[in-house]
Amino acid sequence: LGNVAVDVTRVLMKSISEMNQTDMPKHVLEALSKSSVQRVHIVGRRGPQHATFTTKELKELGELEGVSVQLSISDLPSEDTDASLGNRVTERNLKVMRDWVGREFPPVPKSITFDFYSTPQSYSEPESLLTVERMELLEGGEIKSTGQVNRIPADLVIRSVGYKGVQLSDLPFDFDQNVIPSVDGKILGTEKSYVAGWIKRGPSGIIGTNKKDAVATVAKLMSDLADTPEIADSPDHVVSLLRGRGVDFVDASGWKRIDAAERALGALNGRDRTTIHNRQDLLTVARGNEEARH
Repeated sequence: LGNVAVDVTRVLMKSISEMNQTDMPKHVLEALSKSSVQRVHIVGRRGPQHATFTTKELKELGELEGVSVQLSISDLPSEDTDASLGNRVTERNLKVMRDWVGREFPPVPKSITFDFYSTPQSYSEPESLLTVERMELLEGGEIKSTGQVNRIPADLVIRSVGYKGVQLSDLPFDFDQNVIPSVDGKILGTEKSYVAGWIKRGPSGIIGTNKKDAVATVAKLMSDLADTPEIADSPDHVVSLLRGRGVDFVDASGWKRIDAAERALGALNGRDRTTIHNRQDLLTVARGNEEARH
């Protein structure tokens, strides 16, 4: 379990008045406004100490208006410090969940339930039932089935099984970690190839994590270029090179047009911004041909 499961839950559980303050496209908000979801189960085959939530995102679930959070105290480890194995994020997450267990939520229409140590087995659409198998944690860290089967009423099931990197042609690949092997962002065994983000370090972290990761990779690239004779004598040289290679790119001016169009679209609905979700519309706006479709 990780942030994707938390993000999906937050979107389903937040009130439409709260969602209206986001930059979501209009058609998404319209769909959410018709949602009848009242209860969400977050199902994971391991325990809370194995989840990879970031604390800020996890904690927000307990702060949603009109929503209670439930989990079994027996799923929590006996000692948070030992179970976290020195990982401070895990320790903070366990504290958040332990606080939920000891908290009395007022009667509210919506609820979130964490079902740890539960492996999904099957889903029956006619019966609207998700069948899960109860697991137990062994001393060595492995888990095994208890043979106990539970059935969770569910009209909708969303898989959130994470991300797995795939190999790219002509680049090395670590099939154990599912990443492109690199040192400080420079791909091993290459001269001019660099990598950042999940394909560099694995599926973890949030947008801010990836931004820091990208900065580190660019710093390595610039360091490598320090002893390289400059080829481009102006930004126009780079533009000419991209065009010569047939690369379809958006420059800074195009990005500013997209930014202005999204802000204008948001202002029509009293919002700071509304995301233009269609790629072709984004390219059209970036090229200054016409306004994005409302």
